[in-house]
Amino acid sequence: MPSSSSSTSSSPFCKELGSKNESEETSRITTVPPYGKRPLKHKTTLITNRTCAQNYSLLILVSSAPANFQRRNDIRKTWAFESTPKPRWTTVFLVAQTQLQNQSNSLLKEDEVYEDLVRADYYDHYWNQTLKIQMGFEWATRYCNFSFLLKVDDDVFVNSERVLSFLSEPSTPKQKLYAGEHRINPLANRDGKWKVTIEEYSETHYPDFCPGFGFVFYLTML
Repeated sequence: MPSSSSSTSSSPFCKELGSKNESEETSRITTVPPYGKRPLKHKTTLITNRTCAQNYSLLILVSSAPANFQRRNDIRKTWAFESTPKPRWTTVFLVAQTQLQNQSNSLLKEDEVYEDLVRADYYDHYWNQTLKIQMGFEWATRYCNFSFLLKVDDDVFVNSERVLSFLSEPSTPKQKLYAGEHRINPLANRDGKWKVTIEEYSETHYPDFCPGFGFVFYLTML
């Protein structure tokens, strides 16, 4: 894997994980330069005020559509939780409101049974993904004590043990960690599903980032 620039103590990090060859050194740590002014902080009105049962090394936020009960259940049955008296990680699902009454009723019942949904006062829509992530971050900082936060989509499989192993490595930066698939100097999308208008974003390139299907960072990055 190509090498990258060395890290500095003043910049957050983005680390690329995974490789076709498990025996190779698969990571690269690169600095992500600060980018102008931070955007305005959008706030959602949280419906969920449930607190975490304990302190966790890793909190996993899974972005999920209201209708995706089977995906959520598959995750619950596989990697979502650690079956020990004092688990090191826990998982919650970020689910917005739905205008379909049957789905709304099903979500209420689902949350009564599993107590792992985080919800707020906006309707689920593809263009509201930012609100959904913001909702998860708000809930996490208000109601949960954790060291690291992993955000993924509900069509992603997570090897939770390996994530924790990576986070505990001496070579892994802790307090400035921002890890995932590193997108370097990407062009701004002007067409297609993920387009952003010039009015919304005037630069030709986005800042370096890790895409939303999966990234992890230290709590101080929130």
